[in-house]
Amino acid sequence: MSLFRVYTPGQWLANPSLMTPLLFCTLGGLFSLGMAPYNVMPVAMLAFIFFLNQLLNCHLPKEAFKYTFLFALVHFSLASNWMVQPFLEAMEASLWKYPAGLLGLLVVTVFMAFITALAMFVAISINRHFISSNVGRVLCISLCWVLGEMFRYWPLDYLAYIFIDTLYLVQLASVVGLFPFTFLLVSAFGFMALFDRGMFMGVYILLAMVSYGFVRLELLEQQPPSEQIKVRLVNASLSKKNMQKIGGKQALADHYIQLSITDSEAMKVRRNAQPDLIIWPESATTLMLENGEKQKVSREYITSFMTKEQRLITGGIRRVIDRKEKRFRYHNSVFLLRGDGQLLGSFDKQRLVPWGEFVPLREYLPKGMGNTFVSYNLKAGEGARKLTYRANLNILPLICLENYFPYLLSEQQTNQKFIVLTGSESLFAGTTEPSQYLVSARFRAIESGLPLVTASNMGYLAIIDKYGQLVKASFSGSAQVLDGVVDIE
Repeated sequence: MSLFRVYTPGQWLANPSLMTPLLFCTLGGLFSLGMAPYNVMPVAMLAFIFFLNQLLNCHLPKEAFKYTFLFALVHFSLASNWMVQPFLEAMEASLWKYPAGLLGLLVVTVFMAFITALAMFVAISINRHFISSNVGRVLCISLCWVLGEMFRYWPLDYLAYIFIDTLYLVQLASVVGLFPFTFLLVSAFGFMALFDRGMFMGVYILLAMVSYGFVRLELLEQQPPSEQIKVRLVNASLSKKNMQKIGGKQALADHYIQLSITDSEAMKVRRNAQPDLIIWPESATTLMLENGEKQKVSREYITSFMTKEQRLITGGIRRVIDRKEKRFRYHNSVFLLRGDGQLLGSFDKQRLVPWGEFVPLREYLPKGMGNTFVSYNLKAGEGARKLTYRANLNILPLICLENYFPYLLSEQQTNQKFIVLTGSESLFAGTTEPSQYLVSARFRAIESGLPLVTASNMGYLAIIDKYGQLVKASFSGSAQVLDGVVDIE
């Protein structure tokens, strides 16, 4: 007797227990094609509509959980495969780096898929016992889908981000925010997935969303900017290895200074257009820049190429004395410096990267294991998300991972005039992550109604207007400088 049953191709295709899981896995794979840099939006949209059709015709919560889990697992594995890269970098010298990377990806994607599947389990359970109308069933699935998006630690909205290049459609996020916008999208596609007269309701919702965007972009009178800030974005494009090759702290600063004083082609044309604000990426300098006489020398050194009126924003490490624990506490920070070296302000990153900036439960791990990833834990910052560029002109800073959390804007946006996003994607070179990072930044601009500039090491340099449109953008595997203008209203 054979331990395994062997199916002929015909039997395999005719077997629902085999074909249904394959169908959902295929739909999840097609859905992932909508993410940057592929941007095959029509295919992703059709895959999602067909997925919702299968879900609406499912009356067993356990089946909904199982098939949603497969759909989401394949989707997240393909759309977010760049999550493997930090493990490969951290364990470069070890033969275990590939198993560790795959395990890391599996853990993250299983968790994300589980949350999405659990949300659909709840939706189908409610529909089965309490809701009979198609409208109610669609809205229940839409609400549970959005709740699943919100409660994942990694709130990368995999549906809304597919439509970033459909600028008329995504403008509604400026009014309702990302998650209500996603609710409307799921509802529209859910009605279309009924494949009956209810489809028209979905079409009407999409048309209404697009109409708002058309009015906002084309018909409303655009306010002229009250002023313009000339910016210079710098990307040294340094991997961890190359940073070590450069040498000491001062040599790294010299590298960025040299890039910052090299006129770009745009500046050569406009001879009198020296930048008002120069922006270096996250962790661009390892010099200590906090207030203090000892640090004053470092601050004056890295601003020595500037005039007093110019400003520099740079990422770095801020050291604070923890008097209670009698030791130093370290933060991943950005510093705003005047051209004479005066520290105008700093901001400490509030959302840290697990395994990248701190090791969870480090004290319970075998000695030295946590150091495989980071040698010490950084501390999350507190306080207002604000840097004062000058009187009546405040900047909203975001650092790296914080770009993926939309509620940081709704909770902490007050009177800031534009967003400065600094990042470092040296761990993700050669993956799809930089493209997805840029999409997320464009959504932050739309939601906040503020222009956004981003400088990311080994990532994009970009100036984005408040509508999410790329005013200027550059991506290169080598060092680069991008000059442009930010319109301030």
